[in-house]
Amino acid sequence: MKKTVIVISLVLALALSLCACKSKEKIKTNTSKEDIAQLGLSLEAPEGAENIEYAIVESEANGEDLSIAQISYNYNGIKCILRTANIASHNVSGFDESKAESEEQYDLNVGNYSSQIRVMHIDGKYVAIWTLGDHSYSLCMETDDSLNATSCAIDAANANVPEGGNQPTTEKESTTQEETSAQQQNDSYNSDENDNNSGYDETY
Repeated sequence: MKKTVIVISLVLALALSLCACKSKEKIKTNTSKEDIAQLGLSLEAPEGAENIEYAIVESEANGEDLSIAQISYNYNGIKCILRTANIASHNVSGFDESKAESEEQYDLNVGNYSSQIRVMHIDGKYVAIWTLGDHSYSLCMETDDSLNATSCAIDAANANVPEGGNQPTTEKESTTQEETSAQQQNDSYNSDENDNNSGYDETY
């Protein structure tokens, strides 16, 4: 009996130690969209999402306190938890990405932003993380379907394009725009010439 008690105590201690890995996060539920706005954050569920609930997560990054906005919702039959924070290139999901069993990366182009979205399979869930401007995002999805997970993540990204801070046009994009403008002017000139020649009798 004594051995059984010791074994149970060890199991409970191990469970508590595992929970302690996530104890740095304190989640405040029963919050609203306005509460999130007071943090200078904005977070929207994609169109068609149901059972939306807001929360604020108190965490830390680089030794400093970090407030994370969170919404949970059902989307296409999948339970999702979406997060964002005013910090670039930071994993705000609460999951340890080093434990990912698999990972796929996709190019992400939303609004004027070009980024990359990483979709990982961790602890039986799919977790997507990405950065737009100076905002980091994550989406945790309770599904085993990687294609559905990727689709949900892209829809969440499209629903949350940060206002302002649009990425500047790169030199390559600028050159392309100049070439396009020159081509448009040339097409317009050729069109005018064709209009002027349309009145001539082209009988030889």
